[in-house]
Amino acid sequence: MIVEALDVHTALAIADINLRKGSAELWDGERRLGRLIKHGGGHATFWELGLN
Repeated sequence: MIVEALDVHTALAIADINLRKGSAELWDGERRLGRLIKHGGGHATFWELGLN
C-alpha cells in the first residue's frame, strides 16, 4: 500500500493507525528516508528504526 502524506509526522500517524504489525518505508520522492518496523500487539506498540 502506498499512501502520500504532507509531512513525516502525518506519515507516521497514518502508518501507526493502518499497520497492525510489519514495516513501513518513508520516502521523499525518489529518496528513501528510512524503514520503520512495528512491534507489539493490540496495546503498547512501538516502532524500531530499521537499517536504511
